[in-house]
Amino acid sequence: MPAFLSNAATPLLDRSDLLRFRVAPRELAVEPGRIPRTNVDSIDALFQEAVAHHRAGRHRRAEALYRQVLAVDNRHADSLHMLGLVALQDGRNDVAVKHIEEAVRIRPTRAPYHLDLGNALWNLGDTAQAEASYRTAIRVEPTSTDAHYNLGLLLRSQRRLEEAISCYREVVRISPDHVAAHNNMGVALKNLSRFDEAEACFNAALRSKPDYTAALSNLGFVLMFTGRTSEAERCYREIVRREPRNPEAHLNLAYLLLLTGRLREGWDEYEWRASVAAGRGGEPVATRPRWTGGDVSARSVLIHAEQGLGDTLQFCRYVPLVARMARRVVLEVQPSLVTLLRGLEGIESVVARGDPLPAFDYQCPLLSLPRIMGTETGTIPAPARYLHADPALAETWAKRLGSQRGMRIGLTWAGNSKLSTSETDRRRSLDPALLAPLADLPDVHWVSLQKRPAGEGGATLPREMRMSDLMEEVSDFADTAAIVANLDLIISVDTSVAHLAGALGKPIWLLNRFDTDWRWLLGRDDSPWYPSLRQFRQERPGDWTGVVERVREALVSLCSRVLAD
Repeated sequence: MPAFLSNAATPLLDRSDLLRFRVAPRELAVEPGRIPRTNVDSIDALFQEAVAHHRAGRHRRAEALYRQVLAVDNRHADSLHMLGLVALQDGRNDVAVKHIEEAVRIRPTRAPYHLDLGNALWNLGDTAQAEASYRTAIRVEPTSTDAHYNLGLLLRSQRRLEEAISCYREVVRISPDHVAAHNNMGVALKNLSRFDEAEACFNAALRSKPDYTAALSNLGFVLMFTGRTSEAERCYREIVRREPRNPEAHLNLAYLLLLTGRLREGWDEYEWRASVAAGRGGEPVATRPRWTGGDVSARSVLIHAEQGLGDTLQFCRYVPLVARMARRVVLEVQPSLVTLLRGLEGIESVVARGDPLPAFDYQCPLLSLPRIMGTETGTIPAPARYLHADPALAETWAKRLGSQRGMRIGLTWAGNSKLSTSETDRRRSLDPALLAPLADLPDVHWVSLQKRPAGEGGATLPREMRMSDLMEEVSDFADTAAIVANLDLIISVDTSVAHLAGALGKPIWLLNRFDTDWRWLLGRDDSPWYPSLRQFRQERPGDWTGVVERVREALVSLCSRVLAD
């Protein structure tokens, strides 16, 4: 199953109850009359000893004793179940399924068996059978909070949010102080943009457990999401006060500080992202010493991309600054950016991530450079453009695009299809059918900059839009940059195309979600990062209709001025 971790886009889900002990130690699966009473007593004692070792974490000893019980009575369902639970806790899920299924065949009315069978099946990726097992556990024992809770987790993982909420509601009906259910119900409600209800859930969890970090973090998220940044900041600072080494709390505080324009302190807190990444299985890209500033005039520095394509395009502006300070600079980036970024001033070479690296003295993550340079809102290095399309490639794509009358406008309406399970990706993307008001604008020819197929997910652009779509022929961002070089305007949601257009100095209209990413700041329709960028923000969560209406009005005005000229 996926790990549920907290960041500015993904609140913290609580799975702490998912693999709890569930056994009634004195309830044995011994058929009266089949085994002599003395043997029953000895099996009982042996089983209790096994459970004691199991609870103490001595799994090998417990497993041996469960097997001794089964050697006397091979239909001892509790020992089969507990053998399966040992395997489940040790990550041997296929073994767990085998033992617990045998226990279920012997005693099909034991809810804990079905519950743990569901856990093992889910770990194996068989979500359909896991769901069936959880529902059987509920049918056998309707008041099983564990079964309702785990079913809610599974349904939430499949984005069946309303069903998950129903499960969590049943948990808190049975057990009003079940803080994890209150918390996870709040996360599901938040994902449905039902923020008032989500806030109430997090507050309910905190009333039951005031030191419950997950709920306090998620409350901060909702407060920040809905514009109550001062209240959100108090939540995050309280977590940091209680848990000074909590990297998630520091990172959430960083996002808030950066969002509100306090960049200096924000960059300091943002350094905790490395600890968060390490907790998620990330590994440092290089083993050489970290450069944190200072004289490197006689040294070589490797700067490595660490996050998404948009981040690399935004922050590669700092690389020429380092090149003026160091003897030699090597830049390691995502393969699709290598050709384009070779044009950056002053660097010796650009290496694709995963390829062999040349020798270097120091290494530095790309997004640590603003901190090293002491960047504040008023000192962001923001030239009109700092990337350039290859002229010959631009000419090739000009021929492919052909000539049209009027304005040629690039369009991107969705994020990264590889992140289709990301809540942030869903919020930043819009249904292309909502672009219909733009379809009948005269003297506008649309050019798709959308890398994934236009009809993915069953959504298609309005047929009336005059659209050129050559993205199937694009091999990397050098091609995309060459296409953008031939356009008059780019309209894009918050994705790498917006950063590319801004870096190339092209006019870019950003269709921005209500819960804006930190880099776009608050309360402004421009950007200190890109002089050519104009923002069209949602005025309320999910309201793309209002955004498109304002874009249409601006386009009508722009087209009339262009034609008048």
